[in-house]
Amino acid sequence: VAEGLLSHGCVAFLPTLVSSSAETYHEQLPKFQRMRDEVSSGAVATGLHLEGPYMNLAKKGAHNPDNLTNPATKGVEELYGPLDGVQLVTLAPELPGSLEAINTLTQGGVV
Repeated sequence: VAEGLLSHGCVAFLPTLVSSSAETYHEQLPKFQRMRDEVSSGAVATGLHLEGPYMNLAKKGAHNPDNLTNPATKGVEELYGPLDGVQLVTLAPELPGSLEAINTLTQGGVV
């Protein structure tokens, strides 16, 4: 992917994980760090984008509703685990617990 993006003039990107289970995040997030360390050519993966699962059911788009939750039910640390390499999280600010989640994320350097 990194090679292909560079061939089209893209020099940096954020690989994205869509709304998933806590188990998936705990399994996949550490893999991103290893991939980032191993890829030596192509566009640079500057960080990881987690799209959800703190999404509003009424505005879920293509996200699987079975994977959606709110921060009041499952907090940031419990859901994602360590946020090493995470740069951006998409969430619905109107959900219960979102302000606390945003505070936790920004304190960790996540936008």
